[in-house]
Amino acid sequence: MKKLISTLTLSTALTVLLLGAAPAGASSAELPPVEATCHPAGGNMCPKYEIIDVRRAGGFVETPKPIASCTVATGGGTCTITSGKTITRTVSVALGADIGFVKGQLTMSYADAEITSVSCASPPLAAGQTWAAWGMGNQYRYKVKRWYLTSVGPTIPEISTELRAFDPDGTQIYCGLA
Repeated sequence: MKKLISTLTLSTALTVLLLGAAPAGASSAELPPVEATCHPAGGNMCPKYEIIDVRRAGGFVETPKPIASCTVATGGGTCTITSGKTITRTVSVALGADIGFVKGQLTMSYADAEITSVSCASPPLAAGQTWAAWGMGNQYRYKVKRWYLTSVGPTIPEISTELRAFDPDGTQIYCGLA
């Protein structure tokens, strides 16, 4: 009986390794974890990525996307934009590169957004004027380079057009007339 159980366990593990799926009736808790790897010697083309030509501009204001605004109805009124606003982190990808890989290479947070910890108040405004706040942070410009490892060596690399990312700093906002 013990030999039968060992044979069934080995059979289950081989089925998972070869087919990538558990046989009927087997629970995933009983199966060893299987890592997806790429083996060029087995005839696979394994993609490799690199982020190149990186340029960073600190103190960048994300002007097309105000995080908050207010408009005064009567002349002489003021507006206050309070803390706690969300600034979205944006990352462009190309050539199949993973967004997490790009964020890691640019040393950005993996979070999708930052919450502001600062506020700003307007001076007295004329009726109908709008006071707005924009997120500030680092803007990155970069390219993605992709090549494949094959059984005969690496392929000629492909390089994307210039891409951009915005990494907000929740301790800074830019306020002014919109």
